[in-house]
Amino acid sequence: MLYDSLSRVHSIKAKTLIIIAGKDEVIARKHSQRLVNAFPRSQVSVRVVQQSGHNNLSSFEQYHSLLAQFFRYE
Repeated sequence: MLYDSLSRVHSIKAKTLIIIAGKDEVIARKHSQRLVNAFPRSQVSVRVVQQSGHNNLSSFEQYHSLLAQFFRYE
């Protein structure tokens, strides 16, 4: 299945958090980086959960902490 996230970046005006799974076996890091690079630097925050894979990212406490921190400060 193909998700065209890049084409949607221009319509996103809010601060954006991108959380990358450090051991993602589905989305290659270069594709995640391409998405990150499409945003203005001042708009995007990028964090990596090093030990997580694509399908278990939400099972890591760091993932939930990153979300809580992001929304607390926005």
